[in-house]
Amino acid sequence: AADAEFELALAYETPGQLSADFHVHSAPSPDGKCQMEERIATVVANDLQVHVSTDHDQIADYRPLVEAMGVSTWMASVPGDEASSVLRGHVNLYPAVPDPTAPNNGAPTWWEMQPASTAELFERYREVFADEGFIQINHGRGPGMFSLGGYDPEDGEATSPDIYDSGFDSMEILNGNGYSDAEELRADWCSHLDRGLRPIAIGVSDVHGRRHGPGYGRTYVESGIDDPAEFDEDTFFAALRSGKAVVSGGPFVTLSASSEDGGTVGLGETITGEIITLAIQVLGPTWMGIDEVWVYGEGCQVLEVLEVDPEAHETPILFEIETTLYPLADTYYFVEVRGSQSMGYVGRGAD
Repeated sequence: AADAEFELALAYETPGQLSADFHVHSAPSPDGKCQMEERIATVVANDLQVHVSTDHDQIADYRPLVEAMGVSTWMASVPGDEASSVLRGHVNLYPAVPDPTAPNNGAPTWWEMQPASTAELFERYREVFADEGFIQINHGRGPGMFSLGGYDPEDGEATSPDIYDSGFDSMEILNGNGYSDAEELRADWCSHLDRGLRPIAIGVSDVHGRRHGPGYGRTYVESGIDDPAEFDEDTFFAALRSGKAVVSGGPFVTLSASSEDGGTVGLGETITGEIITLAIQVLGPTWMGIDEVWVYGEGCQVLEVLEVDPEAHETPILFEIETTLYPLADTYYFVEVRGSQSMGYVGRGAD
């Protein structure tokens, strides 16, 4: 045997950002395929800075193990729960408050509640929060509440209004390393934005075993903190609620908007003006390629498709541009980065 030392170079900086995964499992889940200690090790190895525990119907608290393993410099952990209702869809609840005196640390026993509607069930779910927390819709079409409730993004109506309810706070638009539901979930998200609702778009791994690591996908949260050792739960979740989040399956995107009379704003903020300039930058490692950047507006309308010239920039910058838009009414903007390169060498089956 021989010893070898390797130094991993940081591909790019993300100042003020913490990378998070809001859907992660291990041994406390009936279908978890690794121990809690192993999950913590994979979180650190995948440079995931905020781990939200969402084991099935169990508020598992990983924080004592994080401390005991001496890895609190590299990651923070937040207790949560995946309430796994069969008929109404799976949802994640975070940050949760563990109750060691209760079964499963106080996770809601949805199978005993027999609610008349999902709205009533959500009210019961919120009892696990100390203050205000998040209800996250998991894999809404895979199946989840949107498909089970017959939600139609075209008209914002559901065929089963007792199953579908809009009283959630966040929703997955990327689950794992495949993108089979991405278009449907994007349409669902836009439909809610069009109705004046503001669910936060989330990217997660939904990882259960060792081989498919946490953080693919992931969510970057702009909380002004980039050191996990300085993690502050209130600051982090306040930033998430305000919409300062970037969903990523690899690239890191920054987006800001400016106008002559409205100054410059960032993610989740509002600006006024007859002419809006969007500044878009995409960062990534040398081994990742992207082809296009799509700009969307209200109604999930595609406003622009921007072609990426791989020779135009030097990594870590994969793309950078300012583009001008002329809104005729109130609207929202978001961007989507696309690539055709397989990521199979990063994760088996990865798109």
